[in-house]
Amino acid sequence: MKFAFALCLLISPAFLTACSFLDRPTPVIPKECTWAEAIEFDQATKDWLTKQEWPPSAASDFNKIGDHNELFAKLC
Repeated sequence: MKFAFALCLLISPAFLTACSFLDRPTPVIPKECTWAEAIEFDQATKDWLTKQEWPPSAASDFNKIGDHNELFAKLC
């Protein structure tokens, strides 16, 4: 009898914690975020880019990446 009582005491918290996970609402992901993700460069790439001489179009392209990351952080 003591064994059954101890077993019930041990199992009950497991069931209670599982129920708390079920009560949480599922996060709603905006439609725009289902396919998008932030664009992150590795540190080695960043180091390499700082040593390069950029063409005029590169600054514009990197600004587009920065704008994308800002929008992703704001919306998603």
